[in-house]
Amino acid sequence: EHVYSPIEGCSASNAMTKAPPCGRWEKENVATKDEVAAMQTNMLKAFQHLFHSGPMTSLAVDSSAWPLISKTLTQDLLERSRQAVSDALGGIDLFFSGALLV
Repeated sequence: EHVYSPIEGCSASNAMTKAPPCGRWEKENVATKDEVAAMQTNMLKAFQHLFHSGPMTSLAVDSSAWPLISKTLTQDLLERSRQAVSDALGGIDLFFSGALLV
């Protein structure tokens, strides 16, 4: 049982929500090669001193991350990603609810 009630068309698919199944999208060319290289460098540096629990480590993109990663580059890429998803869904309004660098 979930803490929050399902939101029609927004929550993970189940009999109650009748939402489409959850999935992952890939979009090419959201970032340039130079931006990808810069993010990889930032992330490798930021992840060096994080606690590792299992094979994968995540960094929440919030104010606590700005000393570790480039705020400007990260925010630009998040906005471009949000816009790409919005465009792919017919221009619907989307809001930023958080991000993880993995």
